[in-house]
Amino acid sequence: MRVRSITRDEVESFAAIEQLPAQSRELAQYVRESWKRGEGRPEWCFVIEDEQRRIIGRIAYWALPPSEQPEQIDLLEIPWDEGYLDVGRCLLSTSLEMLRAKGARSISYNVVVPLNPDSPVHRTYVWDDLVKGTLSKRCTLLESVGFSRIRDGLRFQWTDTPSAPRTARVDVLKFLGLPEVGDERFIDAMRRVSENTLDRNFRREQLELGGERSAREHFRRLKRLTHKPEWWQLAFEGDGELVGLVVPAANDGGPIIAYVGVVPGRRGRGHIDTLLAWGTSVLRSEGARRIRADTDVANTPMVAAFERAGYERFAKRLDYSMELPDYRPTIAQGRLAR
Repeated sequence: MRVRSITRDEVESFAAIEQLPAQSRELAQYVRESWKRGEGRPEWCFVIEDEQRRIIGRIAYWALPPSEQPEQIDLLEIPWDEGYLDVGRCLLSTSLEMLRAKGARSISYNVVVPLNPDSPVHRTYVWDDLVKGTLSKRCTLLESVGFSRIRDGLRFQWTDTPSAPRTARVDVLKFLGLPEVGDERFIDAMRRVSENTLDRNFRREQLELGGERSAREHFRRLKRLTHKPEWWQLAFEGDGELVGLVVPAANDGGPIIAYVGVVPGRRGRGHIDTLLAWGTSVLRSEGARRIRADTDVANTPMVAAFERAGYERFAKRLDYSMELPDYRPTIAQGRLAR
């Protein structure tokens, strides 16, 4: 088997999905748009070929601009038959080693499993259908090459319909936007909000980096999302004490609540409902008719808050990650194309 990156004029063959032939054109368009936005590149897209040079699998890596290195797996498709582990290990191991040699340091993969895949409202992309019958095999493959499962999450969606709950009162708190408080004050608020978090991703990063550096890294990542600075708000009670924050934004999938939380001493008082209402109303005023968010399954207070606000569960999300500096392929690699 042979693994290689593709060229720009190979996008049609890269996007040809045997299981969903009618959707190959849509996937090709998605890949082109990803390249145009700077989220993907031809050299981040790899195929694996059999001895007859037929493409039998593909993988595309992705990053939020302006990153010069890929950050996560965007698309992964191989024949999920009896030999899937051999093909998948070769494709993953070889492509990861090629990316590591060019400077990539970590790669994640968010396996999103629609809870109601037959509903077009809940489908992000038509190829979500490919995950339905392959979840356990995908997880086995990822773990076999060294990925660690770091978080089990739930995805939520708010849809602006006549039956959608109207937003709760927000005048019970005082809100100050990012332009008013400045980056440093906002970062410190993020540090405070993340204390004793129930989210495993944040806990892991705090252990590795410490609270302040973790907050700075999180802030840096959030700033790469599409947003207006005035959307991002800190909330205060009448005594001037910080309650929490909310970060509405948008990614390539549309409007999102990127981050929301309450400081430990003010939790359990309903403030999360006010913050979530504020974030929802901001995006709704900008024309959003669908807003998405996710949280760790272990964060049951946040799960309950989303549901109170009219956000509906639409998918599970399994987060995998691998650090590449210490990565060494676990099997003999496929022949690299030069």
